[in-house]
Amino acid sequence: MNMLRFALLVLVPTIAVISLLASNLQRELVHTHDWHDVTVLGKAYIGTTDEYDEDRIWLRSARLTVDEFGQICALIDGQPRRLDPLIQVPMDWQTISINLMGEVTINAPGRMGERVGQIALCTFVEADNEEILHEKPGRAPVIDLPSDRTGFVLQGCKMAYVLPITAKTASIVLVFSIWILLVFLQFRGAERGEPIKTP
Repeated sequence: MNMLRFALLVLVPTIAVISLLASNLQRELVHTHDWHDVTVLGKAYIGTTDEYDEDRIWLRSARLTVDEFGQICALIDGQPRRLDPLIQVPMDWQTISINLMGEVTINAPGRMGERVGQIALCTFVEADNEEILHEKPGRAPVIDLPSDRTGFVLQGCKMAYVLPITAKTASIVLVFSIWILLVFLQFRGAERGEPIKTP
């Protein structure tokens, strides 16, 4: 009975606190300083396609990689999907840089700052606020280069959910910590033969 009571006194408040904190999560731009991370600052998306030039998916943020064929790809569910339009890099590339205009340059032995392509951005007539868009009938993007109208490409950045430290979130964590401490002390006292008192 004591274990059931302990579980209820801990489990129920824990679920409540997690729900409260989750409702305060905000999606923000995080600087990772990792070349693999790119994010569109604006309303546009980065387009991808599969090996059959079908099943298009558009991303607001992408984790880039280079596949075995030297094609820059976005990782979706751990699977590389090449960018659309295709950007090819030499197999001996050492570093990849992407500027705000989506221009991709590489450093390789004997070739410094060589431009190999440009990321095009896709916008849609319908106002989508989703982070990932899948191909569906009637959904056709307008393909354009990065600009004030479409957005810009930020390398070394990604969108992530963060918990802002505010008076509200701090008080939730503080009250929860005090509650858990009181429950622990009560049951610690019970182990020593003292009667359990509900906090």
